[in-house]
Amino acid sequence: MLSYIYNFTKIILSFHIKKITALYLLTIVSICANAQDIALSQFYSNMVFLNPAYVGVHEGNRFNSFYRNQWTTSQSGYQCYGAVYDSYFPKLNGGAGVILSSDVAGTLNLPSVDFAYSYQTSITHNFFISFALQAGVVQRYRNGGEYNFEEYEYIPLGSLNTYPDFAIGTVFFYRYLYGGVSVDHIFNPKHSEVFCLNRKYTAHIGFLKEFDARLIKQQRILSPNLVIQISGVQSLVNWGANFQYNKILGGVWLRHNLNPDFDAVIFSLGFKTNNYKITYSYDMSIGKREFLPMASHELSYTVVWNKKNKGGKKNIKSPTFLQ
Repeated sequence: MLSYIYNFTKIILSFHIKKITALYLLTIVSICANAQDIALSQFYSNMVFLNPAYVGVHEGNRFNSFYRNQWTTSQSGYQCYGAVYDSYFPKLNGGAGVILSSDVAGTLNLPSVDFAYSYQTSITHNFFISFALQAGVVQRYRNGGEYNFEEYEYIPLGSLNTYPDFAIGTVFFYRYLYGGVSVDHIFNPKHSEVFCLNRKYTAHIGFLKEFDARLIKQQRILSPNLVIQISGVQSLVNWGANFQYNKILGGVWLRHNLNPDFDAVIFSLGFKTNNYKITYSYDMSIGKREFLPMASHELSYTVVWNKKNKGGKKNIKSPTFLQ
């Protein structure tokens, strides 16, 4: 009798194990979508998303776009995409830009539009600072109905709520050293009936090392970086290095929390000219959570045009490697 019960239980568990796993992963995705921002891996390919003070710290106009497919093997549908247009305006003594983005987690969508302005000034001939304010609005809606098992009711598609959101930031450039800090979700906006977004604090610093080239047109650059992000009890520490060899870009990063519990190794490869840059990165999960399908893909594209001085105050001399 006991043997029969054991075999029957084993069959039931094996039959439902995939559904249980899928439900577990979907729960994690739902919590992440309601409680925190998606974590991008290509920080310096998506500079304005890292810190709004990077708006307009380049010559001419810049358009940047990205797409991220996170936890691909979980079938959770957790994706993020966005685009930024920004430029430097001499009459404003700074830069301005518009930011469009959207997070998609199953049937839940979070499109947003933000506007950012940066005031730029020079302390010395080689020391530049940018201060920025970002303001926008986020809409939270479902593109498909969902059943709420806690309230035993069906939630139809449509808008759930809309709320304003604000961020501030500052960055500096001193010769080949650069860094900054930023604060997102300043007023802890009410994301849903259950969650209010925690403030997200970001600190980042990096250094550019240019190596002597054998030919005039050759470029050999190494850029070690550290990025720390804290939101509530959650933390992300990202450190690694990017490099450029002529027109080829690459990088290797490591991501973990403050404990540290290691999360992923990030590999990137790209191509860069004077006017555009395209980069692909792959997050390979490691450490204690490697039993979860955490692998992610990210693709970014940046184009800069009309690089000419139209008179007036010059903008920050940002290293071209970061543009």
